[in-house]
Amino acid sequence: MISTIAGIVGKVEPLRYTPGGSPVLNFTVAEKPAKDVTTWFRCAWFGKSAENTAKYITKGTRVSVTGKFKVSETGEPSTWTDKDQKVRVNMDIDVLDLTLLGGGQREDVPDDGLQF
Repeated sequence: MISTIAGIVGKVEPLRYTPGGSPVLNFTVAEKPAKDVTTWFRCAWFGKSAENTAKYITKGTRVSVTGKFKVSETGEPSTWTDKDQKVRVNMDIDVLDLTLLGGGQREDVPDDGLQF
């Protein structure tokens, strides 16, 4: 399923390269659909566009991301247990397109707690 989300970048991992030499950029995006709800997405972008984007996004950057949601073989999102023994859900997206949105950097972005 292809969808678009808009939110604020949380964690940005250092740019890395596949064994074949293709750039990979991993980052998280927080979307806040309601006052007390924040949904975190783990994003992976491959290729030259990812390499170029790595120069411009940091924690707090406002972005719009279009991509394909990844799910497990059962069709469900993957889950993990945090340090407080709470089950968390990973929403993973293979990025197809990213747009930097105006508004400048946000400094008050909380830690997403997601694992890459």
